[in-house]
Amino acid sequence: MNDYHVVFSMSQGDLPTNPILFFYVVGSVLLLLCIGLFFAKRNSEIARGIRIILLGLGLGCFVVAISFKGLQSNYDGLADNLENGNALVTEGVVENFHPMPVTGHDSEHFTVKGNYFSYSDFEVTGAFNNSSSHGGPIREGLNVRITYLPRENRNLILRIETGHATN
Repeated sequence: MNDYHVVFSMSQGDLPTNPILFFYVVGSVLLLLCIGLFFAKRNSEIARGIRIILLGLGLGCFVVAISFKGLQSNYDGLADNLENGNALVTEGVVENFHPMPVTGHDSEHFTVKGNYFSYSDFEVTGAFNNSSSHGGPIREGLNVRITYLPRENRNLILRIETGHATN
């Protein structure tokens, strides 16, 4: 029998989709737009500067919204695979562990029963990416059960359970 406890699961770490934050951003942009329109009646350098700032803010909000939508879509797809049982599971001891340096410039990687896993804190992903140098749970010799999804020449970690084998 194996005793494991979950240290990471996509179902435990939903992306922050706080509507209050959304309304705060939209409200701020609208307020700035109103101020800009007030000054735009005067043909001055201040009015032109405010219009440029508003254009930059508007484009920035658009880019952030599109990026967030893409990340949310990616996360939802991975979470669906986990919940629907479409992911693979491997169980064993962490071997060939290579920690990521605190400064980055490399990935953390390891194998479990020949399955290779690689990730970095500096990736934006819904899958596991918390390196040991930044508090992550993976260590050489650790007994794990990993639920993962093969994607684009790599295995994305959807759940990590740690523990020890008992008889």
